[in-house]
Amino acid sequence: MRLRDLPIPRDISSMLEWKGIDTLYPPQEDALTRSNVLKGRNLLLATPTASGKTLVAEVCGLKHIYEGRGKVLYLTPLRALAYEKYQEFKVNEELASKLGWRVRVALTMGDYDSEDRWLSDYDWIVTTNEKCDSLVRHKAPWLKDVSLVVADEVHYINDPDRGPTLEVLLTKIRYHKPETQILALSATVRNAEEIARWLDADYVVSVWRPVKLTEGIVYGGRILFADGFEKTLTSKLGDPILDIAVDTIRDGGQLLVFTNTRRDAVSMAKKLSKVVYELLDSEDRVNLRSISKMILEVGEARIPHSDILSELIRRGVAFHHAGLHNMHRTFIEDYFRKGFIKALAATPTLAAGVNLPARVVVISSYYRFEPDIGYHEIPIMEYKQMAGRAGRPKYDKEGFALIIARDEDEVEYLIDRYIRAEAEVLRSKLSSEKVLRSHLLGVIASEGSTSRGMLYSFFGRSLFANQNHMENIKRYIDKALRFLSQYQMVEVDQDTFYATKLGRRVSELYIDPLSAVILERNLHIVRSHTDLTLLYIVASMPDLEPKLYPSRADIRKLEPILDSRYSELPLDSEWYTSVGYIEALARLKTALTLEAWIEEESEERIYEAFHVEPGDLFRLTLTASWLLYASSELSPLIGYSDLNGEFRVLKDRMEVGVKSELLSLVKLEGIGRVRARNLFNAGFRSLEDLRHAKMEDLVKVPSIGMAVAQRILEQVKNLR
Repeated sequence: MRLRDLPIPRDISSMLEWKGIDTLYPPQEDALTRSNVLKGRNLLLATPTASGKTLVAEVCGLKHIYEGRGKVLYLTPLRALAYEKYQEFKVNEELASKLGWRVRVALTMGDYDSEDRWLSDYDWIVTTNEKCDSLVRHKAPWLKDVSLVVADEVHYINDPDRGPTLEVLLTKIRYHKPETQILALSATVRNAEEIARWLDADYVVSVWRPVKLTEGIVYGGRILFADGFEKTLTSKLGDPILDIAVDTIRDGGQLLVFTNTRRDAVSMAKKLSKVVYELLDSEDRVNLRSISKMILEVGEARIPHSDILSELIRRGVAFHHAGLHNMHRTFIEDYFRKGFIKALAATPTLAAGVNLPARVVVISSYYRFEPDIGYHEIPIMEYKQMAGRAGRPKYDKEGFALIIARDEDEVEYLIDRYIRAEAEVLRSKLSSEKVLRSHLLGVIASEGSTSRGMLYSFFGRSLFANQNHMENIKRYIDKALRFLSQYQMVEVDQDTFYATKLGRRVSELYIDPLSAVILERNLHIVRSHTDLTLLYIVASMPDLEPKLYPSRADIRKLEPILDSRYSELPLDSEWYTSVGYIEALARLKTALTLEAWIEEESEERIYEAFHVEPGDLFRLTLTASWLLYASSELSPLIGYSDLNGEFRVLKDRMEVGVKSELLSLVKLEGIGRVRARNLFNAGFRSLEDLRHAKMEDLVKVPSIGMAVAQRILEQVKNLR
């Protein structure tokens, strides 16, 4: 079916045709013509990766905007995915303006203590589930104008950490503004009818893909497919993944190998580089040499993995995991998409994030190790998500997803366990005490006052209530209410619940109520404090991620520090049993890492001393900055007004990793912690000093070239 044959305004079809979209895929046609989604009906669309779900959202969203029905809110579970979608939709601004109408696209992430009033001027808003829930808690006035909510990757409802937020968010929309249209998108929903019933939606489920997916098991130099067909690998290098790599790249394809751990990803990339380089032509080698040099130029200082990544990319290979510096990940993703990087070894987090298809996807192991439960088989849904990356639209006629078997007996087992099996049903994870107390407080604070019956009614609209007995959700609610009441975040008058001033602020700050309890409890313990004291308190909060648990080598180093700095830590006489020795050392390691960052230890030294990787340090300091801000806001409400300013300064220092004396300098665009320190040491200690600086003096400062110096002078010339 042609796009222009849809019952939509011609301006919209013209817009999308300019983007190269003319004919609808079968799932798109089903969604747009055989459901009532274009008439405002809710829809669950479950079709494979690259089958065009986003286009359905675009058609519906643009129709809402064109007809003046309201704003579009596009939700994703991950920041990286939100940014990718924003870039994709931003193109529509220019195309619409050429046709004489307006589509303004915006992206908002982070800063959970804001209404983002500026978004009232935008029509298409891309955000994460958590940020949207925060906006709802702040009662952002422009939310009343939203007429369509697109929930991308709705299978994340199954995720224990992120699922409850999405579930409660959709429940809020259904409960408070049922006229809002919901479009839920996913690649895998086994119980589509149940989820659609919960959302009061039509549903379209399809297995159609633009590139055929063929799945198989690799063993003994052969690929054995589920239909009984076999293929012999032509290469014989003694390692099945290397054999697959040679066959794939020699034939003009790209390879994506999923590994269990970050270390495995690096190791696999090194192995692949030994064979991939020999398959590159002279043009590839010239391009890759240029890209490899760019990797070394990222950031103000040398970043871990830079050297090895640069060398691997020169050989046509890379690795990808959450520990990489964000700019490194972006480089790798861009140049893999463009076809320069031929083989990529990645952890499974990639399958759940950005869209990076390859002709061949290899799952090197179907086991996963987790600290709490040890080794276990990966869920079918995780396998389906990884396998779904196989096949590059516009480049491949067929994609191959292959699992490596360890012995002959595994072959048939893996075919039945993963290839022939359906993904697990989506199940609510709202019964978690941690997430329920936070979302329950959010509902009470948003309502102003509410009865127990209203809370039962609200959560009775959740997926959890639809999948369980109502008595179960009542029991969980009652337990969470007791917690919130005990710690004075909620007051009860007969059977009516009110959020206290503390409770409202905790809800607005979007933190776990337990973090506020820990803040008050620890401040009560300490008589005097240092920066380490406050950082240790933040490190004790359940909201802080990632957790830096000590290795055996770390424990030997941390024990004497615990003894020497014990007086700075908020540990009472019962800490050994109440906190636990390893947990206390983990908090200390985290606090020391944060302290090193704000004391301007070099990033290289922090990575080496605390065994933390760039991506982890970035997420750690980002989360810590938010929790320090939250602590500054909460401290006056719990009787510690004198700490408000100290927490705020620590938050400012944490954002950029500097001592207090550099805070004014790092406000300048292009000036990070390294350049700021170099300027300070050269005598430029304030913005006023810089206003009187001469170009010839600035360029003498290390890392301050002519272009940076020019930007500095332009920024400070109008200072008063």
